Amino acid sequence: MAERLLQLDDLRTIDSPERIASMFRKLGYVAEAQPFNIEDLQLSARNSEAISQTYLIANQGNAALQVLLFQLNPNEWVSPSTASTRMKAIANTVCSCAGNFLLLGSKDYDLMQRL
Repeated sequence: MAERLLQLDDLRTIDSPERIASMFRKLGYVAEAQPFNIEDLQLSARNSEAISQTYLIANQGNAALQVLLFQLNPNEWVSPSTASTRMKAIANTVCSCAGNFLLLGSKDYDLMQRL
């Protein structure tokens, strides 16, 4: 069995959806950064506007677990309370869909570069 161990450099090099998919592959997931049509999630217009891109990173076991990455519009996520409220609303909508989800979101990847 391949070793499924992440190193700090695995996090430092995250600068794109493809790098996130690579990290999940290292953890043993079948993963790739596939663009995902946000309309399929039936989010409110306000929440959809806050997201610039959505990617399906992993889809394990015929939707038993789906890992979704949201690239967030930075100007829509200006405060922690706004971000928290918005992510809860997005999560509530996504969780009404069949399956299990792991939701990831990023305004940018700069934080990872500073680790």
